[in-house]
Amino acid sequence: MFLQYGRLREADQLTPADTVTLEVDVVSWGKLSVDIKAGATVLQLKQKIQQSIKIAPKDQQVSFSNTVLSDDTRSLLSYGVGDGEHIRLMCSGENSYFLIPAERFDSRGDYDYTNLTGSPNFGNRGGEVYTPPAGWRRYGLKVVGLFENDTWLGMANTLESG
Repeated sequence: MFLQYGRLREADQLTPADTVTLEVDVVSWGKLSVDIKAGATVLQLKQKIQQSIKIAPKDQQVSFSNTVLSDDTRSLLSYGVGDGEHIRLMCSGENSYFLIPAERFDSRGDYDYTNLTGSPNFGNRGGEVYTPPAGWRRYGLKVVGLFENDTWLGMANTLESG
Protein backbone atom coordinates (compact mmCIF):
# COMPACT_ATOMS: atom_id res chain seq x y z
CA MET A 1 0.00 0.00 0.00
CA PHE A 2 1.18 3.50 -0.80
CA LEU A 3 0.40 6.57 1.33
CA GLN A 4 -0.71 9.51 -0.78
CA TYR A 5 -2.78 12.47 0.44
CA GLY A 6 -3.44 10.65 3.71
CA ARG A 7 -4.86 7.54 2.02
CA LEU A 8 -3.37 4.11 1.46
CA ARG A 9 -3.16 3.08 -2.17
CA GLU A 10 -3.55 -0.55 -3.16
CA ALA A 11 -1.78 -2.11 -6.15
CA ASP A 12 -4.67 -1.19 -8.45
CA GLN A 13 -4.12 2.49 -7.59
CA LEU A 14 -0.41 2.47 -8.50
CA THR A 15 1.13 3.31 -11.85
CA PRO A 16 4.06 1.30 -13.26
CA ALA A 17 6.35 4.31 -12.63
CA ASP A 18 5.58 4.47 -8.87
CA THR A 19 8.33 3.21 -6.57
CA VAL A 20 7.21 0.66 -4.00
CA THR A 21 9.00 -0.79 -0.99
CA LEU A 22 8.58 -4.54 -0.57
CA GLU A 23 9.42 -6.51 2.55
CA VAL A 24 11.08 -9.75 1.46
CA ASP A 25 10.90 -12.60 3.98
CA VAL A 26 13.81 -14.87 3.09
CA VAL A 27 13.12 -18.36 4.45
CA SER A 28 15.82 -19.44 6.96
CA TRP A 29 17.64 -16.12 6.69
CA GLY A 30 15.64 -13.07 7.68
CA LYS A 31 14.09 -10.01 6.09
CA LEU A 32 15.21 -7.36 3.67
CA SER A 33 13.56 -4.31 2.11
CA VAL A 34 13.61 -3.77 -1.64
CA ASP A 35 12.71 -0.52 -3.41
CA ILE A 36 11.55 -1.15 -6.96
CA LYS A 37 9.19 0.29 -9.58
CA ALA A 38 5.66 -1.08 -9.34
CA GLY A 39 5.78 -1.98 -13.04
CA ALA A 40 8.96 -4.05 -12.66
CA THR A 41 8.87 -7.68 -13.71
CA VAL A 42 9.32 -10.65 -11.39
CA LEU A 43 12.77 -11.17 -12.96
CA GLN A 44 13.74 -7.57 -12.12
CA LEU A 45 12.68 -8.17 -8.51
CA LYS A 46 14.80 -11.33 -8.39
CA GLN A 47 17.78 -9.41 -9.81
CA LYS A 48 17.31 -6.74 -7.13
CA ILE A 49 17.22 -9.44 -4.44
CA GLN A 50 20.37 -10.99 -5.91
CA GLN A 51 22.23 -7.73 -5.25
CA SER A 52 21.57 -8.17 -1.51
CA ILE A 53 21.88 -11.91 -0.89
CA LYS A 54 23.87 -13.22 -3.88
CA ILE A 55 21.32 -15.87 -4.91
CA ALA A 56 20.90 -16.17 -8.70
CA PRO A 57 17.38 -15.41 -9.98
CA LYS A 58 17.05 -18.97 -11.35
CA ASP A 59 17.49 -20.29 -7.78
CA GLN A 60 14.85 -17.98 -6.29
CA GLN A 61 11.20 -18.85 -5.80
CA VAL A 62 9.19 -15.77 -4.85
CA SER A 63 5.58 -15.83 -3.75
CA PHE A 64 2.96 -13.29 -2.76
CA SER A 65 -0.32 -13.97 -1.01
CA ASN A 66 0.17 -17.76 -1.28
CA THR A 67 0.79 -17.54 -5.03
CA VAL A 68 4.15 -18.44 -6.56
CA LEU A 69 5.21 -15.67 -8.96
CA SER A 70 6.32 -18.17 -11.58
CA ASP A 71 6.26 -16.00 -14.72
CA ASP A 72 9.43 -13.90 -14.71
CA THR A 73 8.06 -11.69 -17.51
CA ARG A 74 4.92 -10.59 -15.64
CA SER A 75 4.87 -7.32 -13.73
CA LEU A 76 4.51 -7.13 -9.99
CA LEU A 77 1.36 -5.06 -10.54
CA SER A 78 -0.20 -7.87 -12.58
CA TYR A 79 0.14 -10.10 -9.52
CA GLY A 80 -1.51 -7.41 -7.34
CA VAL A 81 1.68 -6.52 -5.44
CA GLY A 82 1.38 -3.09 -3.81
CA ASP A 83 3.61 -0.88 -1.67
CA GLY A 84 4.62 -2.34 1.69
CA GLU A 85 3.58 -5.87 0.73
CA HIS A 86 5.40 -8.95 2.00
CA ILE A 87 7.07 -11.21 -0.53
CA ARG A 88 8.26 -14.68 0.52
CA LEU A 89 11.51 -15.98 -0.94
CA MET A 90 12.68 -19.58 -0.93
CA CYS A 91 15.95 -20.73 -2.42
CA SER A 92 15.63 -23.67 -4.79
CA GLY A 93 17.58 -25.40 -7.52
CA GLU A 94 20.72 -27.49 -7.43
CA ASN A 95 22.95 -24.45 -6.83
CA SER A 96 20.98 -23.11 -3.86
CA TYR A 97 22.35 -23.04 -0.37
CA PHE A 98 21.11 -22.52 3.15
CA LEU A 99 21.51 -18.96 4.47
CA ILE A 100 22.11 -18.44 8.18
CA PRO A 101 22.34 -14.90 9.61
CA ALA A 102 25.56 -14.16 11.53
CA GLU A 103 23.67 -13.55 14.79
CA ARG A 104 22.51 -17.19 14.83
CA PHE A 105 26.06 -18.53 15.22
CA ASP A 106 27.66 -19.28 18.61
CA SER A 107 31.46 -19.37 18.45
CA ARG A 108 31.58 -21.53 21.59
CA GLY A 109 30.56 -24.44 19.38
CA ASP A 110 33.21 -23.82 16.72
CA TYR A 111 35.96 -26.38 16.31
CA ASP A 112 38.66 -26.82 13.67
CA TYR A 113 38.99 -30.44 12.50
CA THR A 114 40.93 -29.56 9.33
CA ASN A 115 44.20 -31.07 10.62
CA LEU A 116 42.58 -34.13 12.20
CA THR A 117 43.47 -37.48 10.69
CA GLY A 118 42.21 -40.97 11.41
CA SER A 119 39.19 -41.68 13.60
CA PRO A 120 39.98 -40.69 17.17
CA ASN A 121 37.41 -41.58 19.84
CA PHE A 122 35.65 -38.42 20.97
CA GLY A 123 33.27 -40.31 23.28
CA ASN A 124 29.57 -40.87 22.92
CA ARG A 125 26.76 -38.51 21.97
CA GLY A 126 23.19 -39.66 22.19
CA GLY A 127 24.35 -43.17 23.03
CA GLU A 128 26.39 -43.40 19.80
CA VAL A 129 30.14 -43.16 19.22
CA TYR A 130 30.95 -39.65 18.00
CA THR A 131 33.26 -39.57 14.99
CA PRO A 132 34.34 -36.01 14.25
CA PRO A 133 34.27 -34.64 10.70
CA ALA A 134 38.00 -34.97 9.92
CA GLY A 135 39.16 -32.35 7.42
CA TRP A 136 36.27 -29.99 8.18
CA ARG A 137 35.62 -26.93 10.33
CA ARG A 138 32.53 -27.01 12.54
CA TYR A 139 30.56 -23.85 13.33
CA GLY A 140 28.31 -23.69 16.39
CA LEU A 141 24.72 -22.51 16.21
CA LYS A 142 22.71 -20.80 18.95
CA VAL A 143 20.14 -23.36 20.04
CA VAL A 144 19.94 -22.91 23.81
CA GLY A 145 16.58 -21.40 24.73
CA LEU A 146 15.02 -21.82 21.29
CA PHE A 147 12.63 -24.56 22.39
CA GLU A 148 10.39 -25.35 25.35
CA ASN A 149 13.38 -26.80 27.20
CA ASP A 150 16.99 -27.66 26.51
CA THR A 151 16.94 -31.27 27.76
CA TRP A 152 17.32 -32.56 24.20
CA LEU A 153 20.86 -31.13 24.24
CA GLY A 154 21.99 -33.66 26.87
CA MET A 155 24.17 -33.02 29.88
CA ALA A 156 27.43 -32.64 27.95
CA ASN A 157 25.97 -30.00 25.63
CA THR A 158 24.38 -27.57 28.09
CA LEU A 159 25.96 -24.19 28.65
CA GLU A 160 27.48 -23.37 32.00
CA SER A 161 26.70 -20.01 33.55
CA GLY A 162 29.66 -18.00 34.50
